[in-house]
Amino acid sequence: GYKNDAVRQQQVAHMATYNAQNLYGTAGRPALPRVFRAVVGSDVESAVWDSNSYCGGYAQNVGLEFTQNWLNSCSDGFLECSSQKAAGTLWFTDKARTNGAEPLSHNQSRRECFGLGTILRNDLTL
Repeated sequence: GYKNDAVRQQQVAHMATYNAQNLYGTAGRPALPRVFRAVVGSDVESAVWDSNSYCGGYAQNVGLEFTQNWLNSCSDGFLECSSQKAAGTLWFTDKARTNGAEPLSHNQSRRECFGLGTILRNDLTL
């Protein structure tokens, strides 16, 4: 239900309190103990005819495309770009480095989509 802690924590007022009082690495808060770099997902694509929409799961991307209707135009379907950039430092926004300048949905940013795995592995070997 809507009255459990997991749902409550995601409500805007509760997240604002959490971000202001507990979240390290954001403006006005203590620094994170380790370097944290954000890869920002800027859009969701879920066209049935576009093979890129299937990376990470077509149904998941359709769901994220739907939830994107309640977010700013720059979002990964779950988090707005401004929220993704809030903690740590911006490493890159998806289209700047992904194969074919493809956007990364919230689901795709956790999978081997559009060369993301190679980007991460190459960074670790530097």
